Amino acid sequence: MKQFIPALAAIFFTINICHSQDHPPTGGLIYAAQYEENGKTLYDLYSETGKKLFTKPVEWAWSCPWDWIFISPTEKGLKKAYDHTGSVLIVDSIEGWRAPAANTNRIPLRRNDKWRYYDKAGKQVIDSSYEKASAFVDNKAIIMKAGVVYFIDTNGTMLNMIYKYGDPVYTFQDDDIEVGMKEFSSTQYKVVDLKGHWVMTDAADKVIIPAMYDDILGMQENFQQVTVELKGKYGVVSFSNQVLIPIKYDEVYVLNDYSSQ
Repeated sequence: MKQFIPALAAIFFTINICHSQDHPPTGGLIYAAQYEENGKTLYDLYSETGKKLFTKPVEWAWSCPWDWIFISPTEKGLKKAYDHTGSVLIVDSIEGWRAPAANTNRIPLRRNDKWRYYDKAGKQVIDSSYEKASAFVDNKAIIMKAGVVYFIDTNGTMLNMIYKYGDPVYTFQDDDIEVGMKEFSSTQYKVVDLKGHWVMTDAADKVIIPAMYDDILGMQENFQQVTVELKGKYGVVSFSNQVLIPIKYDEVYVLNDYSSQ
């Protein structure tokens, strides 16, 4: 079996994933399927049922612990945030953001060159704008206004706390995120090479995925599906070997797989 496919940091720029680790998807999986067309890298987005979430491909996509889908349309417009189904536009004209913790109801978004805080419904909830803003941790965040950095609570009220520069929790610094296809990993299932084709079995050696693929990777055990390779192309199949995402893409990975980021 190959090692996992190299991560794709270049397409995701830099974002902050504050406290997003170990957060399971709440609305289902969001797959990004990459391909090249006329010299451009594009992405089709799918749900775990194999439903294509947008009729047109996008040039860039990301998800946050709220399972919002951030996309940049192919016309190179500002980023848009949709719900996990891709059917509800939550916030438009986004220039930047920092990912919220899963248990908060505040997300900092940059629009019109200013940072503001929004809730999960996409409503601005703090009646102020800032030069810089961090994600909320323990109901506190730091902001910069008129060149001064201070703490605020979830209502935007200044707190009587001193910010120490270099604080690793409250920061304006973005993190480099590398996302790509993951190698197969499971305690309940295993894969075996049978003369160049891989078979997946359960703990009792019952065949789950027959020996018809060149590689099996990207296990999503809770959803009973895996990413597979065939003739240099990738797709997703269920444990019943139903093709959910066509095996025709250069890469297929899960946008909201926070536990592995």
